[in-house]
Amino acid sequence: MIPPACSAAATDGRRKLRKAGGSGRPAFGQMRPHQSKYARIRPRRVVPGVRAFSAFCERGQVIVTVGVIIPAAGRGKRMGAPVNKPFLPLGGQPVLLHTLRVFDTHPQVNEIVVVAAARETERVRELLRNQGLSKVTHVIPGGAERQESVFRGLEFLSTEWVLVHDAVRPFVTHELIDALLQAVRLHEAAILAVPLKDTVKMVGDAGVVEKTPDRSRLWAVQTPQAFRRTLLEDAHRRAAETGLLGTDDAMLVEELGAKVRVVPGDYANIKLTTPEDLVVAEAILTMRRNSE
Repeated sequence: MIPPACSAAATDGRRKLRKAGGSGRPAFGQMRPHQSKYARIRPRRVVPGVRAFSAFCERGQVIVTVGVIIPAAGRGKRMGAPVNKPFLPLGGQPVLLHTLRVFDTHPQVNEIVVVAAARETERVRELLRNQGLSKVTHVIPGGAERQESVFRGLEFLSTEWVLVHDAVRPFVTHELIDALLQAVRLHEAAILAVPLKDTVKMVGDAGVVEKTPDRSRLWAVQTPQAFRRTLLEDAHRRAAETGLLGTDDAMLVEELGAKVRVVPGDYANIKLTTPEDLVVAEAILTMRRNSE
């Protein structure tokens, strides 16, 4: 029996084929009885205007192509370090390498684009040599803002889905990525986030509390953030046209009117922003190495 997710993909493909003027014949092959674990699905013909589709069904899930953009062009003024944050040492290696290995070893990731400062692209390429990171396909110069860097990175991806992840957030796990990919396939936009632990105050210019928001509805957003690639491209184009500068990619997608689903993250999935974060990062790394 064809898993429900695969059957839905096949039905959708046949409908698009007929609408585009196809023959109406089954566009996707049926799973044979002995194909209990994997079944490859390919269109028998490609109609102009209908994107070619290929996927694997594994445990009832449709596995499609996934690309990752790693913005690594930020200067990190709050860190106060002599080098940019991606090159700071963590456990004896640059933070960027820790981050990239998580995605390079994830079985569903197909390609990775690193967006670095223009003056540091060669330094990143040199750093990646002989590291065995086979999925890093491009190292490109970024823009003046993170938003522009992500938009440039999108030009170098051909995958159906895209993850955007901070270069200096090295403790994301395969389990978190799995949960995010599962959500984005259903909702087209999904982000990691954790409930806030502290009470938050809105404070005016005079330093006086204006409001105390309901903490139960406040979440701290993390990365990766996951989107259908075409949706994120549309969001970035609209932002460029209107001059909108968002605080994250999800905000740009929200401006299109799309709904973004929240997936529970992990408090250990920290972003290295200040010197204190490096101390915490070393502790997390030591704890994980000891547990392994």
